[in-house]
Amino acid sequence: MASFKDTMTSERPIKIELGREMELEEIYEKMNQRASDFKMPFKLKKGLFGKKIEFERDSDLELVVTVTVKGSEVTVRPIVQQNHTTVGVGGFEARVDKNGMLRKGFRGVLEMPAERGKRVAETAEIIKNILTC
Repeated sequence: MASFKDTMTSERPIKIELGREMELEEIYEKMNQRASDFKMPFKLKKGLFGKKIEFERDSDLELVVTVTVKGSEVTVRPIVQQNHTTVGVGGFEARVDKNGMLRKGFRGVLEMPAERGKRVAETAEIIKNILTC
């Protein structure tokens, strides 16, 4: 079972310090060359708050991973996007979608944050290996 520390640190961003400044497009190109190393596809997005590299949503973990850069610091940030269905009977509500307790069990629901943290850490490690080579 996941430890309390794993659960609490699972949604914190991971920062990678590079030896030099890089543009997000340059990072995207390097990541794109080794796209098969990642578990989820990704794309470069431009939005209201600037540019970012965004991985496709993992529906099992309800997770989207984004990558941003500021100077020589790359930030890998987890974003939890929960879409769930609940059914209430007599004051009791239960989640009934595929990630709910009825399907995954009590242990599966408790371990989900740690699994998210593991996925983000793996992704950050792959990015770090690509950018420091």
